[in-house]
Amino acid sequence: MKTGILILLLVALVFTTTASKAAALQTKSKEEGTLQLSSEDFLNNGIMPAKLAREKISGGKNISPSLRWINSPAGTKSFALLCLDRHPVARRWIHWMVINLPAGTVSIPSGASRRQMPKNSRELLNSFGEIGWGGPQPPEGTGLHQYVFTLYALNTENITTDIRSEKQFLAAIHGKVLGKATLTGFFKYPNK
Repeated sequence: MKTGILILLLVALVFTTTASKAAALQTKSKEEGTLQLSSEDFLNNGIMPAKLAREKISGGKNISPSLRWINSPAGTKSFALLCLDRHPVARRWIHWMVINLPAGTVSIPSGASRRQMPKNSRELLNSFGEIGWGGPQPPEGTGLHQYVFTLYALNTENITTDIRSEKQFLAAIHGKVLGKATLTGFFKYPNK
């Protein structure tokens, strides 16, 4: 009787372990097929380095971050990028808007804004009223600000609409999105 119970327990353990491994492999397989966005400058949900901030911040150089992505959806013809400060004080302040990133693009190097962006891509106005990257410059005493980078894979090569706001950006890509990925960085003033 004890031997029979022991055998049943062993069979149940093997079955559970096998099922868990299969579920883990299936999850990993799904993740590998999903558009993913990362940066060499900071980890997802990590603190962004001061060099990315505007010059008014100690150590700030207003350098655009490096971005890299994998697993572009089939049929992708271009990418669009939006970076917003989601802190309530910031009211969804636009730090970077880029459209018409070519389909074959898989990265943007650090410091590329206004200098060495992928061919045919187009940087738009940020909320500072400048074209390209506008780094963090949160007001002192407002705590940690959340900067969300969203990369959209699109089924069109060109967006020709004049875009000056988040609302216009989202309207321009509406119905064209094949997939999206986000990367979040945090920053506060002073950056300690």
